[in-house]
Amino acid sequence: MTEPAPKPVSEVPLVSAPQPRRGNNLVLLFMLGCLMALVTGGVLYWIDATRVPPDPHVTQWPRDIPPDNFHMPRPKGDYDAAVAHMRTLADAMNEYHDGSLGGGVRWPAALDELQMAGLLPADFDLRGALSGEPIVYQPQMPIGHDPERWVMCYDVEIGWHRQATTGYAINGPIAAAVILADGSVKLIEGDDLEKYGGLNFQVGATR
Repeated sequence: MTEPAPKPVSEVPLVSAPQPRRGNNLVLLFMLGCLMALVTGGVLYWIDATRVPPDPHVTQWPRDIPPDNFHMPRPKGDYDAAVAHMRTLADAMNEYHDGSLGGGVRWPAALDELQMAGLLPADFDLRGALSGEPIVYQPQMPIGHDPERWVMCYDVEIGWHRQATTGYAINGPIAAAVILADGSVKLIEGDDLEKYGGLNFQVGATR
């Protein structure tokens, strides 16, 4: 029986599947990037439009108004009078501390104790000349603290002033007449206020 002759093998190469065109991919990526940019911009605009309004007790100029366009009236207290007032108080405190009442180790428990002991006149004003508020008194100095850097009494002046770091104006401490833990009196101004312990200011207070 005769075997069938083998079929000839075609020499035509197999046709490969069509490849996507590179240009189409670039267009799709570009369109996707534009869409993402639009969505991101819309979200940021919505967040800015719905943000919580600032507290009515403004402690910083509005961000959309340049601070240079404002005239900031800086209160200028009578520093000489404030320091003299604190020096009278410091003299009485030192006399209490170094005398028999304090025994060289104790400060009065409260400032009016100086009046009761006769070291200050009964009508001596225990309010600060700068603030008009009661003088802050805190004789308990932390252990290991430098007495020359611990504020035992202070009278602070609050007002609008420009921050050196941000350039914006804030309502905060400008100067303070103080009695330090070594019994000395000093006027502290500006950035030096941050170099002393015991100064606890309520930034943003309106006066």
